[in-house]
Amino acid sequence: MQKNLQKFHAIFLYGFFFALPWQTIWIIREVFFAEEKWQYGTIGLYASDILLFAWICISVTLYHEKIISFVCNNNKIIVSSLLLSLWGFLSIFWADDKILATYFAIKLSFALDIFILLQIIPTSFKKICVATVVSSVLQSLIGLHQFITQSTFSNTLLGTQYHDISWGGTAIITVANERWIRIYGGMPHPNIFGGLLIIAILLSLYLYTTYVKKSLFKKIFILLCMSLFSINVIMTFSRTAWFALFFIIIFFVLFYFIKEKSIFYKNISALLIITLSIFFTAVICAPLIFTRITHDTVFTHNSFDDRNTYITHALILIKNHPILGTGIGNYTNTIYHIQNHITPIWYYQPVHNTFLLLFAELGMIGVIFFAFFFFVIFETIHTRIHSMAISDMIISLIIFSLIFIALFDHWIWSSHFGLVIFFTFLGLLVKKRAVTTDVVTA
Repeated sequence: MQKNLQKFHAIFLYGFFFALPWQTIWIIREVFFAEEKWQYGTIGLYASDILLFAWICISVTLYHEKIISFVCNNNKIIVSSLLLSLWGFLSIFWADDKILATYFAIKLSFALDIFILLQIIPTSFKKICVATVVSSVLQSLIGLHQFITQSTFSNTLLGTQYHDISWGGTAIITVANERWIRIYGGMPHPNIFGGLLIIAILLSLYLYTTYVKKSLFKKIFILLCMSLFSINVIMTFSRTAWFALFFIIIFFVLFYFIKEKSIFYKNISALLIITLSIFFTAVICAPLIFTRITHDTVFTHNSFDDRNTYITHALILIKNHPILGTGIGNYTNTIYHIQNHITPIWYYQPVHNTFLLLFAELGMIGVIFFAFFFFVIFETIHTRIHSMAISDMIISLIIFSLIFIALFDHWIWSSHFGLVIFFTFLGLLVKKRAVTTDVVTA
């Protein structure tokens, strides 16, 4: 019985990492304002949630003694996590849409559950990497198809949505009066897809550095994966993903060349593949990229103007609800009603700064709890900073990339994928691992 539980435990965990990028969902509630769908008011059960819930249940059954021991010996991590989770649930009482607030509070609670359990339960980082990379390859093939055909398709099983270039809210780029769709993969937005690709590139680098030395087939496969991911990053036209990828390349070149030349030389082929893939894709897409990084078009002006508007909205909400916030998940509907419905609901997006969004929804008290949570994390890992395994370095780069993206986007907090993946990798970062040979001296 125990052996069967352990098998299912592994299947559910690595199945969760494979399923997480896919937006396969059973929609429980949809909300429409003036016949326009309110995307941020949708409530649903994701396929990955089912796998996560099953994994949590089996984890409690198999490792209840370890869990109790961890809770007793790691008071700060438990208390900081509980405070953040409980504040999310308390915010239901003053939220306008209490059902939506309950849904988001439960999502935050699940994200914190996996954050804690990953520190306790034995896991294979290699298998996590493989599951995520394989899933990202399939997503990238969909993304490549979207760019080549300039079309998307709706599929319930895959969780993909149809996006018409003429629709308001569809992510496009306009060049010489031509509209080009930014690729979504299977994600709700190209920026989220770009974030997934950054994670996939880093996990691929880890696999290439540590596990594919003796197999030519595996080496070629991982190199092709990194090339595919890099091409897709450019075609998302996500500026934050571009900057994150640029930082990753510079970091590997400078840090490892200076500190650990053997690791740098192991990764030369991978870095060359990534760089060449970026270069050739950039040449092909040069007019679109130029439009994306300059202010020469109406679309680009609108992009920056919209972001300024969202900041104004956030500051209004923070001014009106400085201590308690609007309630978790209630940002867009609150600002929609404050603005007297002057534009369609799809126009009202969360502010493109995760920390301002968190402040607006959870108030000053929520920000304090969030800051305390991160202080505890830093206090836990700071002694390991100067001697990290390669896996820790990769996870740190993923967290850094997500925090950088969070400064210019909201999906780390507002999307199912962003919230869960962020706390998942935080859990893997804090996790204490046995000493291995893949140690980097900073």
